Amino acid sequence: MLIISSAIGAGIFDATQQLAAVATPGPALVAWGITGIGIFCLALSLKSLSQLYPELDGVSDCARAGFGNFAGFISGWGYWLSAWVGNIAFATMMMSAIGYFIPSFKSGNSIPAVILASIISWLLTLFVINGVESAAFVNTIITIIKLVPIAAFIIF
Repeated sequence: MLIISSAIGAGIFDATQQLAAVATPGPALVAWGITGIGIFCLALSLKSLSQLYPELDGVSDCARAGFGNFAGFISGWGYWLSAWVGNIAFATMMMSAIGYFIPSFKSGNSIPAVILASIISWLLTLFVINGVESAAFVNTIITIIKLVPIAAFIIF
């Protein structure tokens, strides 16, 4: 659910429109296919690593075990940095979407948008601090909410 939610939150609705505006359908579908295969292979690799080495806690631990402390540090640091940038992108896009209904949020980076995005980010952080189960439950609900419009679009 986390991966589906992130993909939808990362602009799946907008990315396809932007891609369609600059590419012909054939190469665009090939690009999506290659990306999908790559992500699937990555998920299978991480699954295999977690089964072979259950004592390792994450990607940075796997990198450290296989390639040394420096690789583990770079892997962990890169993940942390990508999570930061990703959260900022999600927050900006969310505020822009709210801006459709409330004009003061339209830019995604106005003062009210930054304040609301910060509040939401801290609430999500509190969910995670209180336990992964509560965060997973909230993420599942949000993912279902995101999938309903996609399903409605497909049906209609």
